[in-house]
Amino acid sequence: MLWNYIILVQALMIYASISETLQAITRLSVVYGWIDKFTDMMVDHFRQYKPQVGDIWACDETVLRLDKKKKIWFWDIIDTKTRYLITSRVSDTRTTNDAQMLMEKAKRITGIAPKKIITDKLYAYWDGIELVFGADTEHIQSSPFAKGDSTSKIERWHSTLKERTKVMKAFKNIDTLIQFTDGFQAYYNYLKPHHSLKGKTPAEVANVDYDVKNWMDVCHLPVSKQTEIISYEGTEKRVIRPSKTRRREAYRKRQPNNTSIIMMRR
Repeated sequence: MLWNYIILVQALMIYASISETLQAITRLSVVYGWIDKFTDMMVDHFRQYKPQVGDIWACDETVLRLDKKKKIWFWDIIDTKTRYLITSRVSDTRTTNDAQMLMEKAKRITGIAPKKIITDKLYAYWDGIELVFGADTEHIQSSPFAKGDSTSKIERWHSTLKERTKVMKAFKNIDTLIQFTDGFQAYYNYLKPHHSLKGKTPAEVANVDYDVKNWMDVCHLPVSKQTEIISYEGTEKRVIRPSKTRRREAYRKRQPNNTSIIMMRR
């Protein structure tokens, strides 16, 4: 029904925006079930595309909080020409192996070796870039305020990410953190128009030919039968709360012979 799609799209738009109403939405289990389902669908759908990015990338890492205590490092790479977020990963360390895995993932997605990769002064990037791209890629250590090659574009993206996560306080576990960062990256690349790109999305500037342009399009993506079953069961579990169960049990005791009414109320 049309009104169901309208409500769903409004909920997804609120969730994707920087809004204090997020805390209220996450208490509405059915709405949160929609968000959970369609975010995963969006991420899976956009994985099929291969962006045509430029040859200068910026790479950085920032801290996200897990369970309000543990620090998790969020690594990512952005193409400075198209603003396309090429890839990201999370880890609890900042080692050469972490940097190498990030570079390998970026190479698989783009299929190219960039001319330059701009980073901060974290030592792990030196070997991480060299092991994956060798002498084909120049590694430049810089800062957000440097003239010319700087990390300002990826720092600006991190500011957008932090504005969005600050109302969430902290992530419950590593799975929810990865689901959120993957979903927000897909939203940033494919659904969110950028003022600096003259109203286009990074994916459009990167010459990705795609037809899912907004949350309504995401809601109309085909869903497999197994996904529908899992989603339905998950929603049912969220909807049936202990308080409602107790009310049903009390109703049964008051109406011991009227089982048909009880079944209808389920």
